[in-house]
Amino acid sequence: MADFVNVHVGSFVSLHRTMRRHRRRIHPVTPQSMTEFHLQLTGEYAHLSMIQNETIYSGIVGATPEEGTTLLFILPGIKKYITIKYNKLHFK
Repeated sequence: MADFVNVHVGSFVSLHRTMRRHRRRIHPVTPQSMTEFHLQLTGEYAHLSMIQNETIYSGIVGATPEEGTTLLFILPGIKKYITIKYNKLHFK
């Protein structure tokens, strides 16, 4: 076994704080509303909502207080299927 002489490992609390601080720097700020979340998904953090190099975020549905706000996500395979079905129905 290797001997570790004069190796200083900081306290776990210090290491934990450092890891948490670095994690906070790379993660988006928690949105306070669905509108803020929409702005994140269409702006600076759009790359975080991608699968197979395609965005899964499709947009916002309903934006009035009566309707509420819904964010729509569609997987690439489903999006392709919907497009094929839509084209078959409308472009015969």
